Amino acid sequence: MERYPSIGIGAHTSPNFRHEVTEALQKIDERPSGRRLLQEVEALSDHDKKVTIVEAGPGQAIVAKPRLTPAQWENLGSNPDQKTFDKALIKNASGSSAFSKRGVASEIPWSKHTAEPNLNEQGVPVEGANPEIAYVALAHELIHAKHHLAGTLKYGGEVTRSASSASTPSGKEELRAVGLGKYANSGEPSENSIRQEHGLPLRRTYARSGNW
Repeated sequence: MERYPSIGIGAHTSPNFRHEVTEALQKIDERPSGRRLLQEVEALSDHDKKVTIVEAGPGQAIVAKPRLTPAQWENLGSNPDQKTFDKALIKNASGSSAFSKRGVASEIPWSKHTAEPNLNEQGVPVEGANPEIAYVALAHELIHAKHHLAGTLKYGGEVTRSASSASTPSGKEELRAVGLGKYANSGEPSENSIRQEHGLPLRRTYARSGNW
């Protein structure tokens, strides 16, 4: 979208996918919370630190991924080992503080036809995609992408069906993105704030197990 030039579409994608991404972004942009999310992503971006939406392949998870910028890659030197790379990625994606601003680029694999979740009558996610509201899944991942750009990602610990995952940093990142628990009334754009402004049922849990 011209209004948000820092949210790009991957180079090797079909014209139809570009149209579907544009439609989804326009839908998010229609209402105040979604518009604020896109504006915040744009404000946090710079020449290298951008969001790229790529076409998800069959079976590929719709999960936003932090990506080092070219300058951050250069700081690693030649041929960094995996441990060094992982440490730099997490440090820059989650290491912002009041005294040190960090952040990385973000890549979102997405497909209108495989994006989940659907919800049951209790607001618990269930298996299956609904192309008509696939923009909600894109908004959820854009929230993670915003945290990548800002360097405020909560990272660490497993995300599973177990309720214990809610207490891990990565679990809290998901609760924050959906707008659950202490994040329900944060005033920040969330999956649920966007669901609400489009008249959609709210998501009551993150996990399909329904216990967190």
